[in-house]
Amino acid sequence: HARRSGRGSKHIMTSVLQLISSLSVGGSERLLTSFAASCAESPGLPQVFVVINDKVNADLAAALTASGHPVYFLKRPPGQRNPRVVLTLLNIMRKHDVRMIHAHDTGAKHFAMLSKFYRPMSVGYTIHNTGLITAWGRVKLRLHRRFVDWNIAISAAVARECEAVQLQR
Repeated sequence: HARRSGRGSKHIMTSVLQLISSLSVGGSERLLTSFAASCAESPGLPQVFVVINDKVNADLAAALTASGHPVYFLKRPPGQRNPRVVLTLLNIMRKHDVRMIHAHDTGAKHFAMLSKFYRPMSVGYTIHNTGLITAWGRVKLRLHRRFVDWNIAISAAVARECEAVQLQR
């Protein structure tokens, strides 16, 4: 939905933040760039893409940027705990009126969960592999249930694992 932004007459559409830790060559990354290209041609809910870490494949970055969506590369060294990264992410979310985050990997999920403390929103997570959920243990599963509103299972086997622990899909 559109909302009026601050003082001016400019309208900002609520956006979906597509969040991923890195953009190296892999299944999640290719899925993300394919998604960006596919939704660029059809109008709908605006998408914003953020790559958190500095691990970026130049070809995938070029494909993501060429999609025409807003794309941000935060260039965080993996494992760095500088709070500026979170502040930058929150500023991007404010700028684009993000109300929904789709996290494409575990690192991105952690940033999305943290963002919920600062801004009410819906958080989703794509589960790309079997065995991830069963490795979480009780505490991680409880945190996931608390902060992740919806899950996307990439296969029937992953969907069965989600159902076995009653994860929302």
